[in-house]
Amino acid sequence: MAASAIDYALDGARRAIARLGGTSDPRVIAHAAAEAAFWIAAVDEGLGGKAECGAYIEARRQGAVDDLMTGIRFVRNASVHSELARVAISGGGLTVPFTVPFSIPVIPRWIDEAPPSGYDSQRRSYMRELAGKDVVPTLERAADWLAQYQSGDG
Repeated sequence: MAASAIDYALDGARRAIARLGGTSDPRVIAHAAAEAAFWIAAVDEGLGGKAECGAYIEARRQGAVDDLMTGIRFVRNASVHSELARVAISGGGLTVPFTVPFSIPVIPRWIDEAPPSGYDSQRRSYMRELAGKDVVPTLERAADWLAQYQSGDG
């Protein structure tokens, strides 16, 4: 069976998410987060724009991902219209004893306060679902839910 456009978009999101774990470069992290948000928002909007969009919207509510998807759309819109995804980066801490050489893992988190925008409802969703949380698990949760919905299990 041939892959659908949604399959390709979700693959793009997962590849961008994977890049988040392999770097400490803030530019690469911001680019990968913005790219993953782009693909996830594109799938979300594509499914919501189909004839059966009422069923999709209801599934989003039932799956408790309505604010998550809307918050990710806010990230995508902010990236497209004003600035790249703003991600706070913090160290993951050290455990003792440690071996030399050692590295401090980088944990990208969404910024705590979303910038003001013309997207007030999206901003509120961002503040509820993304602000201050780890970037990777939030994006993975959205991609996983979309894949589950696409497969008919959502």
